[in-house]
Amino acid sequence: MKRIHLQIAVLISFMMMAVIGACVKGDFDEPPLNVPKFVLPAGATLKTIADLKALYPTLPVLDSIESNIYIKGRVVANDESGNLYKKLVIQDETAGIELELDQTSLYTIYHPGQMIYVKCQGMYIGDYHGYLQLGALYQGAIGRLASVFVKDHLKLDSLPNPNLVPAAKVVAIQAISNADNSTLVKFTDVKFVESGQPYATTTATTNRTILDNTGKLLTVRTSNYATFASAAIPGGKGTVIGIMGVYDGTYQLTLRDTTDVIGFTPVGPGPTGDYVYPDAVISPIASLNEHFATVVTNTDIALPNWTVKYSKGTRNWQGKTFAGPPTEEYAQATSYGSTNVDAENAMWLVTPAVTYSAALNLTFKTASTYWTHDGISVYILTGYTGGTTGTWTKIEGLTLANQASSTSGTSNWITGTTPLSAIVPSGYSGAIYIGFKYTGNKPAGQTTTYRLDDVSIQ
Repeated sequence: MKRIHLQIAVLISFMMMAVIGACVKGDFDEPPLNVPKFVLPAGATLKTIADLKALYPTLPVLDSIESNIYIKGRVVANDESGNLYKKLVIQDETAGIELELDQTSLYTIYHPGQMIYVKCQGMYIGDYHGYLQLGALYQGAIGRLASVFVKDHLKLDSLPNPNLVPAAKVVAIQAISNADNSTLVKFTDVKFVESGQPYATTTATTNRTILDNTGKLLTVRTSNYATFASAAIPGGKGTVIGIMGVYDGTYQLTLRDTTDVIGFTPVGPGPTGDYVYPDAVISPIASLNEHFATVVTNTDIALPNWTVKYSKGTRNWQGKTFAGPPTEEYAQATSYGSTNVDAENAMWLVTPAVTYSAALNLTFKTASTYWTHDGISVYILTGYTGGTTGTWTKIEGLTLANQASSTSGTSNWITGTTPLSAIVPSGYSGAIYIGFKYTGNKPAGQTTTYRLDDVSIQ
């Protein structure tokens, strides 16, 4: 009898183990993978993005799409970093287009590399200051498609794969065209003019600038709501990737995040002391002769291998043009008209590196208008190897525009020349930089405007 009871107990144990095993297996089974698959409806026509855009060749345009048209493309940019708001950018092998959607957190559904089919029928195509977009009608202009309609018009196909995001096209700044709009583009061997400053101010979307080796400039726009808005713009040269756009004929680039900024030299949050330093160590030139003939009026100076930075306030040296005759371009710095946020100014204009020779002379001319204070000084940097290395030394005894050479509203150019051998220590070899520093303080009444031209080191 005991043996029978034992056999029954063993049998019950095996049965319980089988049941428990079955339960455990069920608890840990992976759910079936739901791979979205879209099938084009009967009667619908699939067009490339370029084909869709070609239906509206003349801008400005605002038109409803009545035909049963679909386009497809992979997500190349979404709203994850906050630099794009309520929009996606998709791209196929022919072109790209921006989708205006009244929905937030789009990145949780529409990941980079996700293939999307877009039902265009019932949507509107229009341009915002020359930039073609796909969305809905809003107050007589192109606007966002209401969130309740997003899933009706955007259809997922397959799983997202970031490796399938189209490769960024390498473009030269001077070669940008409207065909590049809403596509990933890449600019190599460029520098940021505003190195050390944040990508955006805390109050508004901000324009920054990249500069190539030919002196061509391109605007880079960053929203103050972007997760990287407060990050410091790096120094040196590198590669910048982004979504190309246009506004009233001016091309502008939008970064997806800081991974689009590649190969640059990290810098701090910007200069806070009395000195600034060049953006990067570059190969020095034998001599310099700069007449500022290519500057853009009322725009921060942007010249190849020159450094333009402020250490106080928010103002920089800007390009100016005197109508003449004769016409003359020059650099200008002033605290006149400063606002509360930049009432106290300190701004630097630093030359490219020049190989030092005892035979070199420094020559330039300055002028001042509406004189209230002596606000310009000149420094020489030696021993610079990057970052904040090297020594800035003030050059004394220069002939500069001052109160004696300026009356209200007039501008008298004063030219001065000094041998660098009188400043640089004997036996020094290496590169030197000349820095022109302007300081002003509106609350203290220090608002003199200074002009600089014909800078020569030879």
